[in-house]
Amino acid sequence: MASPTFEAGRPGEEAVEVQRVLERALVASRAIDVEALCIMVARAVWQLKVCITVTDHCGNLMDAVCIAAAAALLAHKLPQVFVRRAQSPTRVVAVNTNTWNAPPQVSTGSGIDGSDFVIHPVTQKEPSALVLHHIPLAFSFAILKESDSP
Repeated sequence: MASPTFEAGRPGEEAVEVQRVLERALVASRAIDVEALCIMVARAVWQLKVCITVTDHCGNLMDAVCIAAAAALLAHKLPQVFVRRAQSPTRVVAVNTNTWNAPPQVSTGSGIDGSDFVIHPVTQKEPSALVLHHIPLAFSFAILKESDSP
């Protein structure tokens, strides 16, 4: 879609390189506060996935992808989660919280130690912003050799 040189199917070398740069910018630089993604220690965590579709590839692809991912993460909100100790373990209720048109539902889950958690819909409780330690931005530059002609 982005360029006629791209082929459908498996990602090419350039797509893999873009993925690696994005992974280094977000994960290796520790830009995202992974402790804030934890619902229950070693039991339940939020999983983030950044999907980027390139519609036009005219240059500075790495810069555009990093800016798009940073903007998406800054705009992302996590639903409020309430964790409590339960007298008896509750069963896990699997609810897809990513369905936009579905009616709001409260998701519940439980840990092995008897503690359980409730994920509130965004219509009931205000979601919280994703915590970023810094904004990872990539930028490209070139070093040009000075020419002798004026």
